[in-house]
Amino acid sequence: NLTAGELRLERAKSDVQLVKSYSQLKEALQEVRKSSGMENEDVEELVSDVCEEMELANSDALTEAIYNSDAIDEDELYEELRMLELKCEKISPSPRKSEVNTDEQVDFPSSEEVVNAPTESPADEKPQKSTAEPKSAPLPRS
Repeated sequence: NLTAGELRLERAKSDVQLVKSYSQLKEALQEVRKSSGMENEDVEELVSDVCEEMELANSDALTEAIYNSDAIDEDELYEELRMLELKCEKISPSPRKSEVNTDEQVDFPSSEEVVNAPTESPADEKPQKSTAEPKSAPLPRS
């Protein structure tokens, strides 16, 4: 019982301190409100204006997104893709798997042709410039 009484006393002291803190907080907030010159109506109006502007900005963004999506003509885009594909096929025709004739034999050079093919000697080759940075000598220790 004595312990429970002590706990209640400590809690009562904490509650008194808490009430004093709330009172000081209220006074500080009132002072800030008075010194800023803003009333509740002013703050509510400001918040309302900000919300309204945000809604307008969102509706403008939505309108722009809808407008831009209508501006894309998918048929025209597909036709442009087909033209580019045809252009690429004309530049570098590559057979498709279905077009490859597997009955044809590939004519590779004979080993004799490969051995007798002219080659450049290492002396004929031009020296290549190295892109690696030169290594610096280690610094002398003192």
